[in-house]
Amino acid sequence: MSLETAVELTGTPAEYTEGFNFNGIVATDDGADLIAVKSNTGQLFWISLDGFEITEIDLGGQALKVGDGIALDGQTLFVTRNMLGLIVPVELSDDFSSGAVGEPFTAGSLHFPTTIAQVNSCILVVNSQFDRREREPELPFTVALIAIPGGMMASQESMVRPAVEGC
Repeated sequence: MSLETAVELTGTPAEYTEGFNFNGIVATDDGADLIAVKSNTGQLFWISLDGFEITEIDLGGQALKVGDGIALDGQTLFVTRNMLGLIVPVELSDDFSSGAVGEPFTAGSLHFPTTIAQVNSCILVVNSQFDRREREPELPFTVALIAIPGGMMASQESMVRPAVEGC
């Protein structure tokens, strides 16, 4: 099975550089666009699926280096920063051209977080153990369930609450 290249990064603002490049990627609510994080530089990019135009999202000089998994709730993007053990909210403009980086949050259950998915008022986070490459893994691998701090969600009024405290 051969894979087709959907987006060619050469000659774009997201051109390949040394280290880990694109990592997390998420579709916008309408499915018309993508948002991706470039792990080694901490840049966010908006990718139009109509013509595959790639534009850097202006974060006002801030960077989300070691950005990994991302989840989108309306205009709020949540970015895991794996080596730092953080989740960072970014409030995106309506046209995705800019974003304001919010206050990071964490939990004791986060250990080198990578992929994330939002479920109602919580975020599920895969703990990767990438920091244990030279050692035996600590079993079992875990997925943390973390309540999103109040005021950071767009869709709170229509949530169905799971049976987990704080979520």
